[in-house]
Amino acid sequence: WKWNWGFSERKGRGTAVAMARVGGNSSELGKSSLHLSRTAALCGAGCALWAMMIGSAVKMRRKGREAMPAWIEPMKALLAAHVPVGGSDEWAFEIKWDGVRALSFYDGKTFRLMSRNRLDATFRYPEIAALGKALGKRSVILDGEIIALDQEGNPSFPLLQTRMNVTRPEAVLRAAKDVEVRYVLFDVLYLNGEDLRGLPWRERRERSSE
Repeated sequence: WKWNWGFSERKGRGTAVAMARVGGNSSELGKSSLHLSRTAALCGAGCALWAMMIGSAVKMRRKGREAMPAWIEPMKALLAAHVPVGGSDEWAFEIKWDGVRALSFYDGKTFRLMSRNRLDATFRYPEIAALGKALGKRSVILDGEIIALDQEGNPSFPLLQTRMNVTRPEAVLRAAKDVEVRYVLFDVLYLNGEDLRGLPWRERRERSSE
């Protein structure tokens, strides 16, 4: 796959638009794609938008159950010279949340929340760690973003920073009471023994409902 990202300033309160395009060979299948949340309603005027091409992808499906990868390198944005043009059939527009990227790994027993730098952040966000119970007996790798919302419902990175570097258990609990965080899921990379990274974006989105 070849990924090209563009970033373009818009008039207003710093709102920006970015796009991604998929095509070419399968050499990048080991990387997850950068998608953002499903819900646009929570974003205020100061947010940004990402757009990703949702065309077909090369399917590389192995037979039988696949072991869960211990780690998946998150796909990162790349700067492009021009913002591509295209209609809604080619591009999906989603919100840039101004949070921190996080992958969650759950094997049916243990839940791990990992930063994009491969650091374990599970202990820092106990409200997100509770997601493991909701996943039940599934084995899954999810891609998402940890965010904090201000009183007006807009994403606030300064608020999130009050949670990011807290390490002592008692301080973590106090910070969780003061500033609640949310985990916005935007991609499912592995599900119940099946590596989904070779599927088109639309199909992965459909599988996320499972």
